[in-house]
Amino acid sequence: MEYKRVAVLILTYNNKVILENLLKSIKEKTHYPNYEIFVIDNGGSDGTDELIKKQYDWIKLIKIIDNKGFIGGFNEGFKKVEKKYDFYLFLCDDIYILTENWLKKLIKEFDINENLGAIFPVEIIPPEFGEACSKEEKFNRINIFLKEQINIYENWANTKSQEKIALGHVLEGPCLLIRAEVLKLTGLFEPLLFPAYCEDTDLGLKILRAGYITAKDPNVGIIHFHSVNFSSLLQQFEKRLLLGRNRIIQGLLHRKVIDLIRQFWFEFKTFIHDILKLKINFLLYLKSYVYIVKNLKKILQARKFRQLLFKNAKHKEFFIEFRNKNLHKIIFQPPMFDAKKIILCQNKVVN
Repeated sequence: MEYKRVAVLILTYNNKVILENLLKSIKEKTHYPNYEIFVIDNGGSDGTDELIKKQYDWIKLIKIIDNKGFIGGFNEGFKKVEKKYDFYLFLCDDIYILTENWLKKLIKEFDINENLGAIFPVEIIPPEFGEACSKEEKFNRINIFLKEQINIYENWANTKSQEKIALGHVLEGPCLLIRAEVLKLTGLFEPLLFPAYCEDTDLGLKILRAGYITAKDPNVGIIHFHSVNFSSLLQQFEKRLLLGRNRIIQGLLHRKVIDLIRQFWFEFKTFIHDILKLKINFLLYLKSYVYIVKNLKKILQARKFRQLLFKNAKHKEFFIEFRNKNLHKIIFQPPMFDAKKIILCQNKVVN
């Protein structure tokens, strides 16, 4: 039996404590003979590079001198990986694999559907990791969670009934498996969305425009410890502004004119609410809008590229169906999987 070649790219920044948890979960649960791991150290200074060299000599290290953000880090790291692989898997360092034989299960779906371009697993965020706290406190919570609760989630992930994958699902999350031939057409993450947010949705829409379909696999689960590097309330608010800016850029890249008018009205109401009710500094908003205006020419060029992908696609129906059903709805980040349901479900099984 021929096993397709897979390159696993893990982006990390000063998170070697939780990176080791991810590497451990990969080693324990990946029963697949043809994959290689690349850790992209995105300008970190906590000794991650030394850790990889000394204790994980089976892993290849890609060192980036300056932190280039989520998008720039992955894009730069991807350039340095040989293009000899059939699939590329992109992982954030703040996740933990739950499902046994997860990689083989994800790849199997590509054998079943030749038009499948990208797939991602169920992303679970336990309640205690959604709130702002110091990085040290976040690490402490993660260690306690892995000792006291991880078995509940693993049991749930490995005993739940098999479900059909959700074809045409918007691409999202910190774990994405993508065909090499698809990335050759679309490129990876859009630099205009620097440093992060909406880049996964945009990539998924490019894949749909290129004539491939995206999917969510409900039979593979991961824990996402969520935004370890956004630990303060100020950082959480800056994240919100960044997300709002990138929502507008994403609209300019993909929406029809009528949908853009609706989106701009929504963004205007959000702006008024934040200024009047939350007393947010107008200058913080202005900075986001200035970025959009300064880069408008590049944004329109990127829009033309996406239109060209659709024009040359073999299968246009995937994007048309998604656009008619879902594109006008993409304003907020998709809701995360409710971890409380897993605990309740698992308690019923135990009892």
